[in-house]
Amino acid sequence: MILRFALVLSLTGLATLSVAEPATPSDPAKPKEELQSLRSQIDSLQKQLQQNEATKAEASDALKESEQAISDANRILDDLSSRHAETQSQLQFYKNELSKKRRQTIDSQQHLSKLLRVQYQQGVSSKAAQLLLSNSDPAEAARQLKYYQYIAQAQAELIKQLRQDMAELNRLVADIAQREQELAKIRGQKAQQKDQLQQQKKTRQQTLNKLASEINAQRNEITRLRENEKRLTRLVDQLNRLIEQRQRAAKLAAEKAAKREQQRAQKQDTAPRHTGSRPPEKPARQPATDFGNSGFAALRGQLRQPVQGDISNRFGSSRAEGAGTWKGVFIRTSTGAEIRSVASGQVVFADWLRGFGNLIIVDHGGGYMSLYGHNEALLKQVGTQVKAGDVIARAGNSGGNAETGLYFEIRRLGAPVDPAQWIRF
Repeated sequence: MILRFALVLSLTGLATLSVAEPATPSDPAKPKEELQSLRSQIDSLQKQLQQNEATKAEASDALKESEQAISDANRILDDLSSRHAETQSQLQFYKNELSKKRRQTIDSQQHLSKLLRVQYQQGVSSKAAQLLLSNSDPAEAARQLKYYQYIAQAQAELIKQLRQDMAELNRLVADIAQREQELAKIRGQKAQQKDQLQQQKKTRQQTLNKLASEINAQRNEITRLRENEKRLTRLVDQLNRLIEQRQRAAKLAAEKAAKREQQRAQKQDTAPRHTGSRPPEKPARQPATDFGNSGFAALRGQLRQPVQGDISNRFGSSRAEGAGTWKGVFIRTSTGAEIRSVASGQVVFADWLRGFGNLIIVDHGGGYMSLYGHNEALLKQVGTQVKAGDVIARAGNSGGNAETGLYFEIRRLGAPVDPAQWIRF
């Protein structure tokens, strides 16, 4: 884009070579200032890129932590599953033991009942009484009584132990059931935590992808700006050469005019004077470069807006995605609104240009130009002279612009200047 614009500037400079005023030695400083500004933009983008790289590294670390946490959660869930299976196995073992104990208890109870019936039928109690009342050997009677006592005590202890075993097994069953419930609750909590971590991983991955996309876009923007810097450097060189050519041409023309004037004056001094002779010819005047105005520089703060509307972007404000700053202003307006030249001048460009759509450029002389972009229609052709307030285009959103309106710039020797210094917005 800048290369084509440089071509326009070069052609304009060559076309007005014979009519332009000699440039002062300070003129080349303006494009050089823009070049320095562009380099500052690149430095700013590089710093922002470094910051985004650091942010990307932080996001990668966060992603790493999230994935490690998910791995730990999975490991914990596996441990819980193993513990749950072990608990189930223990529970089943205790249930089997309980069933076995119950069978043993039933067998013991049946055996005890049978024994009691036999004792009852045989009258063990009466026999014991008979032993005490009989005249048999007292030692034998004592021994028999002791035996009966052992049997009764063994039966009572058996019943007591069976009851204790049943109570213990019931307690174990209750404890294991409670533990199983707790493990199920923990497992649910861990599953929920895993879902949250996976969502966090997804979010961070999206952030990482977005950062990567932004960094890639910024790298492309820096590459584009570096190419613009190269083109602008070539433009500065071309402008310097044009300025030098104009200075040499103006100096040579002045020397030749002075020499011709001196020779003419000498001839007049030596030639005989005749009454009624023609007066000496005056040197030819060079046409002015302001196309009828009193000088664009004198119009600072007096120009009117090229179109009525709302200012959405101002000169020097930051562009989106860190792509430098605005070199002009964008005025939101309706489609087809009349775009008027801010001052008199000559149309030097009227065509479609990438990034600006239908663009028209008016040269106001003295190195000043005004640019009108994103138009729906261009109403003037190259070479047309216009006056302040003439309708030169109609507003639109050409060039793929998202909003309808006018992009407007003022340039001095190719370098953009703040339009707010010239126009009453």
